[in-house]
Amino acid sequence: MLHPVRAICALGVWAASTCAVLAQPQSAPPEDFTRRPGPSSARVGARASMFDGCGLHRGDGGALVAVGPSYKASLGAEGIVFTPATPEAPHDYPFEMRVTGYGRATADRRPDDATPRQDASLVVLYARAAFDEVYEVRPEGIKQSFVFRELPSGTGDLVVRLRVSTDLDPVAPHTGDGGLHFVGGDFGGVTLGGVVGLDARGDRVSGSMEFADGHLELRLPSTFVENAALPVVIDPLIGSLIQIGDMLDSNFDPDITYSVAGPAYLMVWRRVMSGSTHDILGRILNSSGIPSAGGMLLIQSAGLNARPRCASVVTEDAFVVVYQRGGDIFGRAVRSPFPHVVGPESGIVVSPGTEENPDVGGEATADNEAIVVWRDITNNRIEAKQVNVAGGAVPVLGPSGIEVALDTTPAGTQEVSPAISKSGGSTGFHCIAWHRNVLATGLTELKARLVNRDLIMQSGVISVASDGDNDVPDVDGDGRNWIIAWEWEPTAGTGSNDVRAASIAYASQLPSGARGFRQHPVVAIADSGADERAPKVAWTGDSAIILYERATGIAGVNDSIIQPVNRMTGLDCGPSFAVPLGSPTADQGPARAASHASGGSSDDAAVIVWAERDPANGDGDVFAVGYRADDGTNVNLGGGCGNRGFTYAECAMNGNASFAMRWRDALLNRPTWLVMSPDRLDLGCTGCSLIANPLTGFVVPVVADSFGRADAWFPIPATSSLVGASLVHQWLVFDNVSPTCSSFQLDMSDAYRTTIQ
Repeated sequence: MLHPVRAICALGVWAASTCAVLAQPQSAPPEDFTRRPGPSSARVGARASMFDGCGLHRGDGGALVAVGPSYKASLGAEGIVFTPATPEAPHDYPFEMRVTGYGRATADRRPDDATPRQDASLVVLYARAAFDEVYEVRPEGIKQSFVFRELPSGTGDLVVRLRVSTDLDPVAPHTGDGGLHFVGGDFGGVTLGGVVGLDARGDRVSGSMEFADGHLELRLPSTFVENAALPVVIDPLIGSLIQIGDMLDSNFDPDITYSVAGPAYLMVWRRVMSGSTHDILGRILNSSGIPSAGGMLLIQSAGLNARPRCASVVTEDAFVVVYQRGGDIFGRAVRSPFPHVVGPESGIVVSPGTEENPDVGGEATADNEAIVVWRDITNNRIEAKQVNVAGGAVPVLGPSGIEVALDTTPAGTQEVSPAISKSGGSTGFHCIAWHRNVLATGLTELKARLVNRDLIMQSGVISVASDGDNDVPDVDGDGRNWIIAWEWEPTAGTGSNDVRAASIAYASQLPSGARGFRQHPVVAIADSGADERAPKVAWTGDSAIILYERATGIAGVNDSIIQPVNRMTGLDCGPSFAVPLGSPTADQGPARAASHASGGSSDDAAVIVWAERDPANGDGDVFAVGYRADDGTNVNLGGGCGNRGFTYAECAMNGNASFAMRWRDALLNRPTWLVMSPDRLDLGCTGCSLIANPLTGFVVPVVADSFGRADAWFPIPATSSLVGASLVHQWLVFDNVSPTCSSFQLDMSDAYRTTIQ
């Protein structure tokens, strides 16, 4: 058995302040759990609007679908159906156009049929015998062109005729360039830009546009046509000059996920098209959080859809998007790599009852399934279901597994607001959290449960918090540890919420079905006196972030705040800061985030998304910003054996008063030792290697508790000389039953090199 040795520091390697820190380890966390000031722990990129792009992709049945900030369109063999966003209108106003004739002087020739094809990332081509009909998708609309390689026989103007079907009314006057307005009362509509003619020499001419009896005629004057160099293009704009109603308050509920397979992020949100249609939109971002050109997606376009949530299934190169409509839960799979394809809709829960508030957890490593959770109002319980994802050219969601209830609801209570971690990490374990209303008191309790990727319960129902009113939790983790954050009031209805958090852990050493527990006391994340609400959690490298909405004191105006925290405790990992504003008066909705860590990568990058609008008029947009944590670096050096458990060194930051070395999933109730040193020893012992050097460092004795936890706390002072300093650390545990290192009756963790930032 290895005995502790005296702690020493290697001269010339460690600064004097470093030695002082390491010479005073603490076996318990500091008693003060209040907020502490510290250096900024984040690098935040530039704001990017998610609402200024466009996209073209395959949708249901292989149809081509175009989408922009204020419109959607389908392009099929029967023509184009362009639908403007009119959020204040009672219903949609589709605008259908189909070419019915062409010719000289009159459009008396019938065009041959053509099947549309995607000719470029944002171009649709109808290749007809006499001309090409081309549609270019742009953020502001769709640019329409007719390209004549040969002129029709005859004389007179060159004419193209289209049949128009719409409930929108044509109105005078025409646009300044000779185009037309079509409107639906006061709700907005469509503007067709004027006709322009172009030839191969670059000569151009203004044409004309006339609408009568449901038909639209586009004309180029004969004087231009007779002398034009072929090809000749009739180029009206259903694009740059399209004016679409007022987009007040039309974008809500953003969510985001990441997949290392792309690698790419998918952001989703709800857009109000009209009183009868709320679309689910998506936007593809690259691994740096930059929106991809043409990466806007129309995920669901019919019905009153709400609460979109997304996750990734890395093995299938696919994303999963779930949403609710009419009291049921639906979903679709989206192809992650380009070309992006939205798969067919799947009814995840379609029943006579009422289901709401879906969330989805994905798969980062091994399987091809995701887990969907929701609230079953009819049966008063939280339920979950495993869904299968088949990737490929057209990704498909389903068939689904059986529905599983997370708990037996006690009498006099209601189960509400489920949330699930973004992925199960390498283990495939998820944490599901929800709150329980106690009807007699009006207060709420916070509950959680661990499940594996096959929806087998790994823990009982964990009581996370029961003091006061605990509402609307969110959760994220790495498959072994999770942070849950929620709204808290001492009594319900005060109108001044705080944000609290707690950490949950999985321990394989505990009995089957009881392997989850709350790690540390509940932490107050935000208790400034202002109303702080709607917290969300994202796992980011060697720390986590909790995002929440904070009232500014101005009616209708909130800030979105980011608080970096330690993933194991919820204690802060640097000061909080606000998501960047576009305007000092803007109102920010609740922010959400996704990280590389939750999508199958060990990187600490993340993207934060939120909705932002002007409280004076409701004009809004959805935004994203890149985030990278400055929380220290950890490099696995290997060497572990036997019951090696998992080693953590969270938030190795200059000025972190709650820094600790941790071992999780160790042997229960056993003597352990933490070996720390500036250099390596690399002493082999059977299948192990003692990499940390006790002869140039020191050894800290700790007893692993009944949950297999061992912690050694080392406050890091705010000393600039510590930045860049690194150390090697490794845990040893006494094993008198089946030790791998039999010479000393030890098992060993992997060694890590931790560098302070």
